[in-house]
Amino acid sequence: MGKKISQWKRHKDNIQKVSEWVEPQFVLKEENEVDSTLKHYVAAIGKAIRGVKFLRRSADTYWVYMDNNPYVMGWVGRSLNFLATTTSQEPIYAVVSRCVENWKYGDYSWQHYCKMTTIPHTAIKNAKKYLRPMTPQDMAYVHDDDIKQAMEGSTRKQREELGSAYKKVFDIDPWKYLSAKEKVDYKDMTVLKAIRYLYANKEEHPPFGEDVDFVKECENFFAQEKKYEDMLNIQNKVWYIRVYEDSLKKQSFEITFIGVAKGGKLPNHNAVGELGLSPKYQYTDKDIPEEFMGKVSVLTMLEKGGFVDEVGYKLDTTMFYVITEKDYHITSDTTR
Repeated sequence: MGKKISQWKRHKDNIQKVSEWVEPQFVLKEENEVDSTLKHYVAAIGKAIRGVKFLRRSADTYWVYMDNNPYVMGWVGRSLNFLATTTSQEPIYAVVSRCVENWKYGDYSWQHYCKMTTIPHTAIKNAKKYLRPMTPQDMAYVHDDDIKQAMEGSTRKQREELGSAYKKVFDIDPWKYLSAKEKVDYKDMTVLKAIRYLYANKEEHPPFGEDVDFVKECENFFAQEKKYEDMLNIQNKVWYIRVYEDSLKKQSFEITFIGVAKGGKLPNHNAVGELGLSPKYQYTDKDIPEEFMGKVSVLTMLEKGGFVDEVGYKLDTTMFYVITEKDYHITSDTTR
């Protein structure tokens, strides 16, 4: 079974949201009727997997999904044209899912995630075996690149502001200074050490304070330096939150711990099995921690893809990444 999110999330079919699919406009033969054998195939899958629904994907295929999950489980279809290199003489039944690993094809191809057969009952077995709804951990890490990039963009902005302030004071490229600054054993260079001393003791050295503009540039530089140092020392917790209605039509919050962002950077993860992920934790609007509720409320007012420092990122109207300083101990190990 394919388990590496970093692998399967690269293919758009595996991360299709039900709410974002617009049914294609195409013309079928026989007055837009679906092939009767395809109808029977889809109906059989509906009976075999309780609760699944279908959404037209193309003339020969259907998305498969469940109401309580924002992402499709995959897609199924019947066609003569599913093989990459040859045309089959007999229609092929296909089941496409992120849970499939078909190494006859590279993982950049949809066929890599496809099980094919010409036998109907085998196709039904494949559907039962491979069509699975995304887990909370799947959903949490499908778009983790978005929150990583947003947080790193904020860090990069702070770094650029510090570099600009440094250049105004010393009139040289700040690259060496910034590169050294991020090392654990950083020590001031001689000239910077002297400027720092003169600024801190400017009352004792009146000539230094005579250039008012230069003193202001030094003040701004040291302020930016402190701001950047503080940011590098922050260890924020990042959480994925999905808001949905439960079976009783009450608002629920599904929370999954993502990881610790040190200095504004989340660690890179490759596979769910290697992460030791937190399980999902469910709250209602009555018992969810106030900080989560408050930050979700702020994020709902943003456009899709909006980001606010120390608050979080909006994936869409129901899914968010929230940033906190506090560790809520949703599991016994949330500081890894």
